[in-house]
Amino acid sequence: QKTIPLTALNALSPEASIEGSVAGTPAYMPPEQAQGRVQSINTRSDVYALGAVLYHVIAGRPPYEGVSTLDVLKKVQTSRPKPLTAGTVGFHPVPRELKAICAKAMSREPEHRYATAEELRDDLQAYLEHRPVQACPMTPWQRFQKWLKRNRKQAQIGSIAALTAILVLSSAYYGYREWRIRGLQHDAQQKLAVFRQAHPAAPRQLHAEVRRDGRSGAQQGAEAAEIARVGRTARAQIEVSGQLALLEPRELAVDPHRGERAGAITAEILLLRCHCGF
Repeated sequence: QKTIPLTALNALSPEASIEGSVAGTPAYMPPEQAQGRVQSINTRSDVYALGAVLYHVIAGRPPYEGVSTLDVLKKVQTSRPKPLTAGTVGFHPVPRELKAICAKAMSREPEHRYATAEELRDDLQAYLEHRPVQACPMTPWQRFQKWLKRNRKQAQIGSIAALTAILVLSSAYYGYREWRIRGLQHDAQQKLAVFRQAHPAAPRQLHAEVRRDGRSGAQQGAEAAEIARVGRTARAQIEVSGQLALLEPRELAVDPHRGERAGAITAEILLLRCHCGF
């Protein structure tokens, strides 16, 4: 560590440690330290430095970079580090828990950081053990996923047991259903045999009724077709009647019997309408 005046900061590397009104490595120091507020430096300031080291490990670069130490100090004092997107240690993307841990440890407000380095350690340990992280609230589904990761063997055993139980219950249900169907078929066959013994002529009577019902159905179909034919004839005669009603008096005078025939047709039409339900 070197002791130099602050006026020579522009000539230093951004990663060099300095001492004076501002002491430390600029890229890893908290804002209150970069601003020279020595009375504000406490345990939470050390937590910030640890968070900056964790940031460097994940991202592969310091939280703040610049062309000189003074440039880095200005960025530490006035801005936040770049968001963690992809890391150099296999994180593509960086897990949300690690992002939250870094963000909490490197908060610009000291009261929002971890109170001690032990709390930071506990959160990192919780992440490694797939347990809920204090810095990152989780939904019930995310908690369940972490529980599965922590208890892979128990989850596998439980899944196998549940699948086995489902298969056993399904087999038992379909087996009982098949047994029940066969029992009902057997009972029906026994009752049918008893009925045939008690009424030997019943099958022949049944066949005769079926044939008779078949003929009745055919007769009913023929009657329906005849009614439809009569209905069509009646409609045609109604149209003829309407046309006769439009004849002029002189045409009726030429053929005096034409009116009588028209009256007879009209009467016949009325009878057909009463019979067919028009």
